[in-house]
Amino acid sequence: MATPTMAASAPTYWQVAAGAEGRDYSEWFLQHGIAFVGGKPQVATILQVKAGDRIALKRGTSQLVAIGIARERNGQVVGQADKHWLIDFDGWELPGYCYVDWCKLPEPLDCKGFIQGTISGINNEQIRKVIDDLLATTDVTGEICTRWNERESTWRKSGSCQSRGTNQSKS
Repeated sequence: MATPTMAASAPTYWQVAAGAEGRDYSEWFLQHGIAFVGGKPQVATILQVKAGDRIALKRGTSQLVAIGIARERNGQVVGQADKHWLIDFDGWELPGYCYVDWCKLPEPLDCKGFIQGTISGINNEQIRKVIDDLLATTDVTGEICTRWNERESTWRKSGSCQSRGTNQSKS
């Protein structure tokens, strides 16, 4: 796994895939404000994510589906093997996760330069600039794309990405 090089105070940039061809879990990521992975190396990598880190949800090596910022929920940013629904998720053991405030892009963005793999750091300056530019015009810290429901301890989609003027479907 590639580990990004960043100054201690700057956020780290991560790319994460939500499944593979024929098994796309991106809607689960977006609806629940989470990114999850399986396999020991991938779990070890996701456990390195810190609050404020930038997360790119990718499809393959050339499409950006959503952007997000890792956030603390109930006193933690990451976790492992404590969510029973991830132990047998669609037949897969996916115990590692991090909480993310996501904003789905209106359409997947062609963004060549992602590397193959489930999760890794992003050292590609061009991709990091795309993420920064999108974050500058999209308020992922507000009530825009995923919202924590404290009473039910669940995530749900909210309405529109305010500053991008796009409407998220409410499924």
